[in-house]
Amino acid sequence: MRHTELDWDRLGSYAKRLDERAAAQRLGYLLELFGLGSPALLTRLQALCATGYVRLDPLLPDEGPYLARWRLRINVEPKSLEAVIRT
Repeated sequence: MRHTELDWDRLGSYAKRLDERAAAQRLGYLLELFGLGSPALLTRLQALCATGYVRLDPLLPDEGPYLARWRLRINVEPKSLEAVIRT
């Protein structure tokens, strides 16, 4: 709801500092899904992607389609994620 107030450069810096590639992959996917962030931020996050695939939700089973762009296993329906922002 307050995405206009986010400092996208700072968010990218935090993702890099965390040095947690899976978090960068998930963040990049979600920002892209919701049309948030800047192209520069998405490029920065994509550069942090690991070579292996990780699950979008690590607590859910390892099933669902693979998304090469973010090296993710999409084990949560995008429609379910979009429904969350409406609640």
